[in-house]
Formats: sequence, structure tokens, C-alpha cells
Amino acid sequence: MKMNTKLVTILGAVALATTTAVAKPGGADTLHFSIHTSLTDTGVEAGSSGKVSATEVKTGDKLIQNVTVTVTGLTAETGYTLNAVTGGGTVDLDDFTTDSHGKATLHLRTGNGNGKNTVALPDGFELVDVTELDVVGGSGTVLTTADTTPKSTQYSVKKNLVGDVAAGTVQIKASAKSTKFNLNATGLDANTDYNLFINGTQVQTNTTDSKGRLKIKSAEGLPPNPVDINSVEVQDGGGNVILSATLP
Repeated sequence: MKMNTKLVTILGAVALATTTAVAKPGGADTLHFSIHTSLTDTGVEAGSSGKVSATEVKTGDKLIQNVTVTVTGLTAETGYTLNAVTGGGTVDLDDFTTDSHGKATLHLRTGNGNGKNTVALPDGFELVDVTELDVVGGSGTVLTTADTTPKSTQYSVKKNLVGDVAAGTVQIKASAKSTKFNLNATGLDANTDYNLFINGTQVQTNTTDSKGRLKIKSAEGLPPNPVDINSVEVQDGGGNVILSATLP
């Protein structure tokens, strides 16, 4: 499974690892996402290397993010910019200067950037929306970037499904080898067919039990990258949206 459209690091292959908070049905939406990667240069500044370590934990409206980037082998005492590319454009995360050995360590976090040598991430910024991280020189030339397929990936999100009468949750857990999709809903009509839509496209039909419960343990037509699942809907036979959730 390729997972290279939501986070591509500046210098090399990516390894993703995520922990999961289990929310009770009707509880807060949860998202846990993290990256730990070794970095290699792209040849523009041969011998450059580094690491990226970043985590995003979101529970309801509470968001905590921490990003640490270390780089070595760049030009000594020279200014660079760390940029993040998202679907909405390029975001300047930090302007920094290397030391006399061409090294730099950047610390960024959500909020006011509390801590020594820590920079606040921009308002509205979320790691899960990033498609690329770039280290850019003063001339605007991208010095270190890569489009890579992670060696291993893990991702987990749990969201409440919103409806006028019915209620439920949808949870997605993914690794480099597989994606698990789970949907549970109650308050639907008993013994009735409902259609599952992923990103606006119908992927399958499932039937409730005698108590109006819908349990879906797998889904067809999922994107290769589970982070690209943006919406989940349950519709009745007449095309009415009964339950919906926006992801991630």
C-alpha cells in the first residue's frame, strides 16, 4: 500500500507509526498520527542528512502537535526555510540558520511554542494534511525533498457518524499491508438495505439486523492511501443521507 500523498519528507524514506485512543460510541472524535524517519539528501547539497520526528494527537477540539527536524551537511551559517506543502498551498513553518558545521535542529509545536528554541506551528496547521516538507534555500530553490513510499505505515482515526435519528461510529486502522474499516450504527430500520458511500461514491450495500443495527467490518473501493478517505456516508434506498462523517 502506497501512502505517499499525505506526508512526504524532505530528505528520504518515511516510516510512520501511530497509537490509537479508543473512544466509546458517542465520545469525542480521535486522531493519532506520527512520523519517525531517517533522512538522506537528494543530491543538491550532497552529503546532507537528517531526521524528522512528528506527532499529532487530536481528541475532539483539543489538538497537540510536536515536530522536531534535524539537518546536517548543509552550508555553514546559511539561512534556510522549512516549508510544508498542503492541499491549500505552501506554509512557511520556520526560517533557520545553520551553525558553523552546517547543522540545525528545529522544534515546533501547537500553540505558543512554549520551551527554549521552540517555534509555534501556524494556526489551523495539521500534520495529517501535509503532502510534502521542503528545506528551501534563500534563492527559493528546493534543496532537499523527496517523493517516497514509506517502508511501513500505520494510521488510525475514529469519528462519530452524524444523523437525525440514527447514530454510529466509523473507525479506520491501516498499516503498510492492509486497511481495516469498521462501521457500527444503531437506530436504523430493521432488516433494511443501506448503501455505503466513500468519498461520494457508492461502494457496497449492507443490511441491518432485526434491531436496526448496521455492522460493517470491511469496505470495498477504499483508496490506496487511507488518509485520502475524506467522507463516509450511509444512505437509504432513496438516496437520503442517514449518517455521515468527514475525515480525518
